[in-house]
Amino acid sequence: SRIRLVDGDSPCSGRLEIYHDNTWGPVCSQPSSHTLPVTGKDLKQMGCGTVLRISTETPSGEIPKAFMGYDSMCEAVPGRARCQHTLKQVEQCKMYFTVKDLSSSDSAILDVRLLDGKTPCDGILEVYFNHMWQRVRGEPVDETVAEVVCRQLGCGLFRHALRIPPNEHRFLPIVCTGEEENLSDCLTYIGNPFNYTSHHLGMVCSVPDVPFKTRLVGGENSCAGKVEVFVRDSWKMICPEGQGTQIAAVVCRELGCGSVVDVVTGSHIWNTLGSGWNRALLCQGSERQLSHCNKLWRRYSYCENPEDRLGVICSGSAVSQLRLVGGSHSCEGTVEVYHNNTWGTVCDHDWDIHEAAVVCKQIGCGPAWEAGSGAVSGDSGPVWLDHVFCSGTEADLSLCGSQLLLQNQCRTGRRATVKCSSSGLSSMRLVHGSHPCEGRLEVYHDNIWSTVCNHYWDFQDAAVVCKQLGCGSAMETALSNPFGSGSGPVWLKRVFCSGSESYLSQCGSWTSQQFLCSTLDDVGVTCSGVDTGISSVRLADGSRRCAGRLELYSNDTWGRAQSDLYGRAEWNLPEAAVVCKQLKCGPLLKVNPEQDMKEKRTYDEKLFEGTNIFLPEDLLLENIHVEYSPWDIYCSGTESSISQCGSKIMTQDPYQHIYVQCSDSGVSGVRLVDGDSSCSGRVEVNYSNTWGTVCDYR
Repeated sequence: SRIRLVDGDSPCSGRLEIYHDNTWGPVCSQPSSHTLPVTGKDLKQMGCGTVLRISTETPSGEIPKAFMGYDSMCEAVPGRARCQHTLKQVEQCKMYFTVKDLSSSDSAILDVRLLDGKTPCDGILEVYFNHMWQRVRGEPVDETVAEVVCRQLGCGLFRHALRIPPNEHRFLPIVCTGEEENLSDCLTYIGNPFNYTSHHLGMVCSVPDVPFKTRLVGGENSCAGKVEVFVRDSWKMICPEGQGTQIAAVVCRELGCGSVVDVVTGSHIWNTLGSGWNRALLCQGSERQLSHCNKLWRRYSYCENPEDRLGVICSGSAVSQLRLVGGSHSCEGTVEVYHNNTWGTVCDHDWDIHEAAVVCKQIGCGPAWEAGSGAVSGDSGPVWLDHVFCSGTEADLSLCGSQLLLQNQCRTGRRATVKCSSSGLSSMRLVHGSHPCEGRLEVYHDNIWSTVCNHYWDFQDAAVVCKQLGCGSAMETALSNPFGSGSGPVWLKRVFCSGSESYLSQCGSWTSQQFLCSTLDDVGVTCSGVDTGISSVRLADGSRRCAGRLELYSNDTWGRAQSDLYGRAEWNLPEAAVVCKQLKCGPLLKVNPEQDMKEKRTYDEKLFEGTNIFLPEDLLLENIHVEYSPWDIYCSGTESSISQCGSKIMTQDPYQHIYVQCSDSGVSGVRLVDGDSSCSGRVEVNYSNTWGTVCDYR
């Protein structure tokens, strides 16, 4: 590492020293300093956190051989700002910096929001830190912090900053490079010696991108080839930053192609002629589709070299079964998956509580206690999976992104293990609200009512609570709980719901006696108190009854359905399949967001709103009046009508609609063939007077 902390009371505290010109030296405080010449990435590489208490001390005792001064320079172009620190050795230093890492579960940025704007993608920046919402001052320039916030919120590109006059609100100084994916990766200063101006930070981000399509082309089958995305009315190739495993895992998952077998770059396998996309995709590996990954602006020459372009080979099928072995009971042990007619283990790379929550849910146990790893003997069988990427909401491990190991290579030599609770939730309630459909969330476990920690709690989780209680749609779920603190234990630390579950016990979850979560962080939920009232659906302006633009009937009004792009919750296969079922049409053929030209003008106007960019006359906004439905819907696909799905009130952004195409007739027959009896065999269905098979992708 290029930095170190010395003479402190822990490895993450002490005098800050930097290695420069083959010499270690303390970092001097200078009158022009606005930040330290280090980043959150530097601290994390040392195993330290990013919440720092900074102070200065006068050199005393033995004088170091060298001191380090630095000059900072920041340059900005629209939507992008970067700062550089130039180090230099100095002979004299009146004050040097000391640092103490204060990071903990109570001292971390747990959530981010923009308030008092027109949409969730503009307004005053607030972060949830130390049990309260606080405003932010970005240093050394606001733009680097704003760029990270827009990326974290899924709001596209940063457009411009807003300087908010100070008031009685407390504010945090936060320092970003602009490359981070989350504000928690930036540095947060507590009690620092820098002189900051007092304004608070606000921002305007661009409208979230409409989800783009992804495909693999040029390979031996539809699950292999170069990766292309459909953006700006054309297919473009993409370039990975790093090994590309996470991007490849998302691609294979999105296309229903199982696990990653190989990641290929360059033109030596497939033809990479064509244009590349000058955006870098930052994927966790757990995203459901590539368009959900964060995007970084890059120079226009980015991805022009064909040798940098990405290709992927997927397995074509997923692992089919899962079990835990070698534990003291059926809900703990080493994870094994069934593939190629053989049980095999899972390498522990990237294995954490998200994957453990999915495993515990899949095998019918309670919340996950621990995601671990263990050594194995030489006769443990093949290692089938590595780099498993789950969000925690998946129904089983086969729906997570992953890499299939064909050569039995697990470089760590350790295998993934899981410990689950043997029992789950038996009941839940909302208490201390003004009516039964709002209040502090409590769950019943082991004959005691306990609360739920609000760390990473979101609207999908709240939608399941409201649905289970028969309380309609989720209206609000606030980290600052207005319903008071509970007196019992905080039993659940994390809950992972997709929003389509009927009961909270069907979601992935995590409990542990080792985590710290104060009762000040208890979850509070507000539901609408009544059913969504979506009494009917229809497909309008299509060529036939079972195809067209999706509209929902609620409160005596037909409204156009739309995806919640701010919440990255699009109408997808499960929701559209329920529409086809409710309309008594046949199986779903296609679902995708579409725009007509008038709506596209509305969209283009929003992209350039607040900038000095001149719009041609043919792009000027037209006055369009369309009724839009305010409901965001979460379905599993098993429901018989949309009213049975989870839902929440969403922020309306009227520039796109959902086109659904169902077949006109359904399946007319089912049979089992080529089995050893009439009750076994391959499943075939009769559709349009033809017998065909059923894909096993879930």
